[in-house]
Amino acid sequence: MFNLFSKTHRVVGLDIKSGYIRFVEIVRTLAEDHVHSYGEIVPEEEVIRNGEIVNEQKLVTYLRDIKKNFKSRTAIISLPDGANSRIYHDVLRKAGIKPHAFVSVDMALVQSLVPKGSETSFLLVDAEPEIVNFLTFVASEKPLLYQGDPANHSVISNLNRIYIDWYDIHKEKIHYILFSGSRAKAPEFLDYVARETKLDLKRANVLVNLTLNTEKVPILPREDSYKYAVAIGLTLS
Repeated sequence: MFNLFSKTHRVVGLDIKSGYIRFVEIVRTLAEDHVHSYGEIVPEEEVIRNGEIVNEQKLVTYLRDIKKNFKSRTAIISLPDGANSRIYHDVLRKAGIKPHAFVSVDMALVQSLVPKGSETSFLLVDAEPEIVNFLTFVASEKPLLYQGDPANHSVISNLNRIYIDWYDIHKEKIHYILFSGSRAKAPEFLDYVARETKLDLKRANVLVNLTLNTEKVPILPREDSYKYAVAIGLTLS
């Protein structure tokens, strides 16, 4: 007898930035999710600058290459800051990818890093070599996104400023400070920032809102997972 409740569907999150293109494909059933495939392409030459496409042909080639790694024809997309979604829609179509929706980085990070139903406060830090996104979140308020320079001293000054501003407004400390992004993998970076700010910093669990069956392969290894926070959040949007 066929089980009418065992249908599966695939969801792809595609994170497009000037320095990389990353994707995660989730296979979802009523009972569980699992990471079916994931990966990234780091462009060998500049194809995006300040959100604008400077080499469309090369970007289409990169998107076609990454499309070979997932089966779904549609994807939920995050674009660089300042990007024109209409222009990217046409480029994605040329690469054989149909955008299901365009989702902002802040919403993707909340979906990925904040446990569902949480009522406490978070400062989310998505740290990449090109840019660092800082996001304050509590369920009762609209998330606030700040973008900062990736230099270590700038990360420290931004963390201190955001933390103090939060305390001045809410009269309480932020409960959790979670790091994601490729730089979250580097212990020397986190150790230095924690030492200089005197704040309790933790690496985020980017899989916290997925129901995973660990027997499925490939599961995204924890040490590689941090840089896929936005892509995973897109699949949950």
